[in-house]
Amino acid sequence: MTIDTALAVRLADEILRYRRVISEELYEKGRVDPEDARILADLRDYFMYLALRADESASRELVNLFEKLEAQAEKAKDRFHAGFFFTLSQLMSLRYEIARLPGEKITFEEWYRSFEETLRKVGIPPNPAWDDLAASCPKCGSLRARTSPALNEAWCESCLHHWRPVSFWTN
Repeated sequence: MTIDTALAVRLADEILRYRRVISEELYEKGRVDPEDARILADLRDYFMYLALRADESASRELVNLFEKLEAQAEKAKDRFHAGFFFTLSQLMSLRYEIARLPGEKITFEEWYRSFEETLRKVGIPPNPAWDDLAASCPKCGSLRARTSPALNEAWCESCLHHWRPVSFWTN
C-alpha cells in the first residue's frame, strides 16, 4: 500500500475548510447545506478507510501522516479534527504495536489485566460478552496470546500454538 501524502494533506485542508463553511452556515442560517455535510463526511471517510485498509507495512508511515494531520488541524484551531486524526493514529499504533514514546508499548495481556482492574475500581461487573476481548489459547488456555489483526491470526507465547481466525477481528 502506498500512501499519497500530498493528497492526504490536501484532503485534510479541505476537511478544515468545510468545517469552517459548515460552522458559518450554522451561525448565519441556523442550518447546514446537506451537500456540504456529505462532502465533509466523505472526506473524513477517506481517512477512516485508509486506516482500515492499511497493512502492517504501511502502518508506521500512516501513523506519522495522521500525527502530521493532527498538528495541521491544531494549527487551524480545529480541535475536533485534531482529535479525529489523533484517534486514527492511536488506532494504528495499537493495532500494529507501534510505540510512540519510550515505555509506551503494552501487550494485550497487560492491557486486559489492567482493564479488569479498572472495571473492579469503577464498580462495573465483567460482561461475558467481553470474553472475546481476551484471545486465550484454545490449546493451553493461556492469556499470553499475541494477535495479528492484519492477518486475522493469533499465537500463544506459552505453548507456541498458532490459530486463525481470531473471533474479534473480522476482515
